[in-house]
Amino acid sequence: MLRAAYEITDGGNHPPEEVEDALIRCGYVRCDQVEGPGQYARRGGTLDFFSPGELEPVRVEYWGDDIDSMARFDVQSQRRGDSLDRCRILPFDVGSRLCSEIDHPEDLAVVSEKLKQIEHRTV
Repeated sequence: MLRAAYEITDGGNHPPEEVEDALIRCGYVRCDQVEGPGQYARRGGTLDFFSPGELEPVRVEYWGDDIDSMARFDVQSQRRGDSLDRCRILPFDVGSRLCSEIDHPEDLAVVSEKLKQIEHRTV
């Protein structure tokens, strides 16, 4: 079964329950703290997820159902990095197979391009 990518925009109305449902449909696993691709964590008004093909996970902070801020963060320090205007939740099952083929860091660009090609597929 093909699963669609899900796009989130900063300042948009993407209720956390809706995003969490999208993560589950895309094959992500809930955990206490995000440490690797295909994982997500939800604590109060904060939702973290690690999309395959990305180097860092994303932290989405909510004010009610509205996104207050969105940024990448470092897995080790948990510190926020660059702010984002938008991001995509890519299907993990497809991405994990592609990402498992990476032998060299330069291969990540090839995998990222493949993920971009499939992210527009629909159910």
